[in-house]
Amino acid sequence: MATIRKKAGKWQGLIRRSFHKPISKTFISKQDAQRWARETERLIEVGQYVDLSEANKTTLKALLERYEREVSSKKRSSADKYLIKNIMRHEIVSKVLAQISTTDVAKFRDYFDYDEPIRTVPSHRALAVFRGRTQEILDAKLVLDEEVVPGKPSLAEGRIAVHLGWSHSKRPSDDLIRKCIAWTWKVKLSLSLERDLFARLREAAEATAIKVFAENLRDLLLAAPAGKRVVMGLDPGIRTGVKVAVVSDTGKVLDTSTVYPHEPRKDWEGSIHTLARLCAAHGVNLIAIGNGTASRETDKLAADLIKRIQQLAPGTHIEKVVIV
Repeated sequence: MATIRKKAGKWQGLIRRSFHKPISKTFISKQDAQRWARETERLIEVGQYVDLSEANKTTLKALLERYEREVSSKKRSSADKYLIKNIMRHEIVSKVLAQISTTDVAKFRDYFDYDEPIRTVPSHRALAVFRGRTQEILDAKLVLDEEVVPGKPSLAEGRIAVHLGWSHSKRPSDDLIRKCIAWTWKVKLSLSLERDLFARLREAAEATAIKVFAENLRDLLLAAPAGKRVVMGLDPGIRTGVKVAVVSDTGKVLDTSTVYPHEPRKDWEGSIHTLARLCAAHGVNLIAIGNGTASRETDKLAADLIKRIQQLAPGTHIEKVVIV
């Protein structure tokens, strides 16, 4: 029978049954307590009630630590410790057991046994399996996709027999030859084939990994260091002039030119005019100046350019930076 009582400003539902320990839960409203009591009594009646009191107090981290302390420490294999260490890195360990759902657990499916055709294994998974096998945490085997019938030769044994031109004709020596073929496949050829196919899989996976790394590194090195901005690059020079290139926010070259603000031409005003025209035409918002001969003088040119542009268009924002 359920009892609903007010306690410390809240409503407590209490259920006492014969051969069942008391169950209680506290609620803000009396209606919630009554609803919980009715549902809990119904579950007890049909034998479906599960006591989650411990699950509501115990986190997954505490459970794994207890398992490692009481169970894994007595095992010779380090596989359990490796799995626990990996799971401990995830936020799920902070949840109490009652809050963990199938969605939370699904992300850890790669930690369990799986099988996959060797021709479809992606490179990252193949390398992970080989790494786990090297560390003696995983065991990888090559198995044939066929149902073995006791007393009958497997597909591989049949191919060996065809290669030898032999068939069982109930001759006195046929049983011995069949055992030799079966032993040859089991002890010699299957192991050799597994090593060969695993070696090919590793080579292909490593080649793919190197290719992916190279592509990612290329994208990183070619990425715009200043972000998505239209940049005017100035390569300082005295006699040969200052080389100019305008690059879009996607890395496309928009325009190029050469100006001569320094010795011997000293065309300061003409250089300012050319650079201002390029800034207006392409919406330049960053000027990058190379660090070399006449870089200090070119930095002054860029500062003068920005000052004049802002005088003519006060809302325009252009920055400059010297590339070391």
